[in-house]
Amino acid sequence: MTWHDRSDKDTEAPRWTAFAGHVEVDYATAAWHVENGRPFHAIPFLRSAVSQLGPTYSRNAALYRARLAEVLMKAGAVEEACAEACASADAAQGMTSARLLERLRTVAASAELIDSALTRDFVEHMREFGVTANKGEAA
Repeated sequence: MTWHDRSDKDTEAPRWTAFAGHVEVDYATAAWHVENGRPFHAIPFLRSAVSQLGPTYSRNAALYRARLAEVLMKAGAVEEACAEACASADAAQGMTSARLLERLRTVAASAELIDSALTRDFVEHMREFGVTANKGEAA
């Protein structure tokens, strides 16, 4: 954040500061929190990143929402994770992305471990989308 805030004034700022906006900073901050075992801290940054993406960034929005779903699942927010994953899958109709499918598979695998009507419906929705849960790959 320090480099990003000074990028227009500091000639020693790294080159990435010239093109990285708040979306990228929020997403990177969320990734840092997840890597350090703090998914709860990552959630607001991922929500912020998703909310800032405009309609021309539909591929990124689908990927970011799927990542948000993964982190929500890690944090134990199952219902919200399923909703975000469904929104991601619905927004991604017609897109091909191995990374997106892998993220959705991870959420579906976690949901399969929870026996509830909500998770069963979610896993079925993912199957309709073409995502099958891989056991052992839970979020």
